[in-house]
Amino acid sequence: MILLAYVLAFFMRIPSWESDITFLGVTLTLRINMNTVVALIVAFVTAAGADWLYHDHPRLEGKSSLPHWLLPALTAMVGGLPLSQAPNSWIWWIGLAIGGSLIILVLVGEYISIDPEDTRQPLAAAGLTALAYVLNLVLATMLRFSGTRLYLVIPALTLAAGLTALRVLNLRIRSGWLVYEAGLIAILVGQLVAGLYYLPLSALSFCILVLAADFSLVSIFVNLIEEKPLRRVILTTLTIFMIAVIVALWTS
Repeated sequence: MILLAYVLAFFMRIPSWESDITFLGVTLTLRINMNTVVALIVAFVTAAGADWLYHDHPRLEGKSSLPHWLLPALTAMVGGLPLSQAPNSWIWWIGLAIGGSLIILVLVGEYISIDPEDTRQPLAAAGLTALAYVLNLVLATMLRFSGTRLYLVIPALTLAAGLTALRVLNLRIRSGWLVYEAGLIAILVGQLVAGLYYLPLSALSFCILVLAADFSLVSIFVNLIEEKPLRRVILTTLTIFMIAVIVALWTS
């Protein structure tokens, strides 16, 4: 059904809908097109399918499966964005095959990660963590290249950073869902996005800095929770972020 939704969006051409909203004297343009609608539908369908797959997992023991379908839903939604920008049909079909395979892998990885005693759990957790950061990078890249306005970029990247931090912290700490820590990371990333948006940076540099901030903040919380030496935490985080800054300036 997910792949069918993408295929229908490729062949159907429905005019986009635009509306101007005035807020505090500022006119904001709200644009909704077929790609936006399909992305939301696919996210909900994936979430429903993941919930159906996971709800009877014996290790959940009656707990909600909601946290485990956040990443699959985000994967389905973000994975469809590059398809709308494909320059020709054969690249689009390759992208569809890659996107479908990625959704299957993340669904399987989430199922494995539910059981901490599964021998495949560390590999699944590492794969899901890497995928979460890649999705953030793809989303930031698409928003930057499309010239999306700041009032849409901030909530999109803030929400993505929060969901990513929530899932990655759980995968690495395995001690419940750190909602407050993930919320703080999301707010800090949103502040950084607001500061970087109007700087003369290339799209790649912008995305590298946003991803580096998300990764560094998650690493800080993980190291502090694991009670590692504060000096080592600060030094490691600064080193990672400075490398990202140097790469961003080199590519700008």
